[in-house]
Amino acid sequence: MDDLVALGVGCENCGRKRRLARSHIARLIGPGIHTVEQLGQRLKCRPCAERGLASKNITIVPYYRCDVAVEVKGL
Repeated sequence: MDDLVALGVGCENCGRKRRLARSHIARLIGPGIHTVEQLGQRLKCRPCAERGLASKNITIVPYYRCDVAVEVKGL
């Protein structure tokens, strides 16, 4: 989790996508969360939850330091 710099989150129900920055991820990490999978279990789509739809049908894409370095070199 130390190399994690961002997390892409996409809702499979409504199509909403967002990217969580490291600072936001740090607030979500609590006791017992040691992997990206465990972190993903805490996430949900807020707009879907407010409409009463299934809010846990999400896809997560972790971005690590090495991914960011490759993007910078590619520019």
